[in-house]
Amino acid sequence: MIRLPTSHLFALLALGLGAMAFGQQRTAMQDDLLREYSVPMQRVLDLAKAIPADKYSWRPDPGARSISEVIVHVSVNTYVLLEMIHKPFPAELYQANLPPSGLARQQAMFGHNPTHEKNVTAKDEVVALAAKAFAAGEAPLRETPADQLSTEAFFLKRRSTVGGIHLRMMAHLHEHLGQLIAYARSVGVVPPWSQ
Repeated sequence: MIRLPTSHLFALLALGLGAMAFGQQRTAMQDDLLREYSVPMQRVLDLAKAIPADKYSWRPDPGARSISEVIVHVSVNTYVLLEMIHKPFPAELYQANLPPSGLARQQAMFGHNPTHEKNVTAKDEVVALAAKAFAAGEAPLRETPADQLSTEAFFLKRRSTVGGIHLRMMAHLHEHLGQLIAYARSVGVVPPWSQ
């Protein structure tokens, strides 16, 4: 048996307690938010895969987004929300000359997103974009310590917090999941989890 000096035992105990405290830096509400993001995230992906490629251009009327546009819209807007909490996004999605930060950068990203909606239309590309964007959106919900949720963030001109942006990301996903369910049923696709 190895005997350590008392000072070493206290140091190891302190490290262990510190590690335990670090592991408990999440609140139960954060786990609820993560679940409320992860479930619709998977459902949007399930629908994106279940809807046939030849239905991706379907839209309920000429002024509404098509199926592919809805999926791309929620995907690329996830990246703008991540920008609001200073999380990286794929550089290839946006022109290299984005403003360096703040409101102008967010507006430029939002302004460019309809181009993605019109140009990314092939089913494989749409599904791949959504999977990558949603995983990027899930990461901060999983990893942000509770004490950083109140850190200031901005949704365009509106003052918010990191936690507020997390909530917005989750709400946006729920909003378009509902839309996509209606679209899927309109083209004869029953949501896989309802079968």
